[in-house]
Amino acid sequence: MNDTAFLVQAILARSAGTAAAAWRQWRREVDVQKLSWSALHLLPVLGQQQLQPWLVGDPDAGILMGIVRRGWTEAQMRRQVLQECTAMFEAGGVGPVMVAGPSAVFLRNQRPGSVRPLTAIHLAVPRHQQAAAHQILQASGWLLEGTAPELKALDWVSHTNFLRNGIPLKLLWRHLSVAPWRARRCEADLFANAEPVMPAEHLMLSLLGTTNAGDSLIPWQVDAVLLPLTAHQWESFRELAACYAPAAFDRLAELRQAGMRVPAMRPHCRWTGRVESLVHGAARSLVTKAGRLRSPTLHRTSLPSAPPTAAHP
Repeated sequence: MNDTAFLVQAILARSAGTAAAAWRQWRREVDVQKLSWSALHLLPVLGQQQLQPWLVGDPDAGILMGIVRRGWTEAQMRRQVLQECTAMFEAGGVGPVMVAGPSAVFLRNQRPGSVRPLTAIHLAVPRHQQAAAHQILQASGWLLEGTAPELKALDWVSHTNFLRNGIPLKLLWRHLSVAPWRARRCEADLFANAEPVMPAEHLMLSLLGTTNAGDSLIPWQVDAVLLPLTAHQWESFRELAACYAPAAFDRLAELRQAGMRVPAMRPHCRWTGRVESLVHGAARSLVTKAGRLRSPTLHRTSLPSAPPTAAHP
């Protein structure tokens, strides 16, 4: 078992006893001097309040708590970058601007003493504002990775990637990978209320959508457990999932096993969504082979080798 499995169990545990047992097993099996990149990100998610009683008598308590504090410091620094980007867009007349992805999970996390590390900055702005947003970012030193998609490709592509000082930034106009004939409606639903942070039900759907790459450092189950939804929000989630990402329903059972209170729900006409996905995939393949679609080629830049930080005051 890798050095993150028991940490994930501790985060998702239904009871304090189960969480503590997972932590003890993790401590027996790891060398804190050789922690993986993912483990360094998951420790801050546990949070200082939960860790403190577990670290009593631990000879490496100072190192482990230092990782948590360092994570908090880095998260606050990246939060400043997030706020600067939002302010730049608003000053440049670009908007509405919505915080999305890991950034939104970070802001919505209410776990006591916990921080969701800001591994990347995700911002959503409407598609008609993309060109202006690109100009603002590039003028402030953000480098576009690959090439920007042409206007005719915006129904197929959902985002562009930027990088500055080792910080990735994803600029989205749509948070889900949907069939192109649903793209504009999906965007309209997302920006219907122009909230500054992505609504929890939209954010949950983006986490559970199997077509999204997600964040390899933070498992999707961990992000999901940081987003408690009300009964009303789950109902909204059900409607969104049935329309845009029926595959998300398949992951709900795993969330229930992790102890989350997920109401029973079934999609409408699940088979139609699967047929649509097949048609979408086939159509995209044909369009791509015909050379009529130019999607951005993304060249990922390696992140610095030093471990990032998480959060806690």
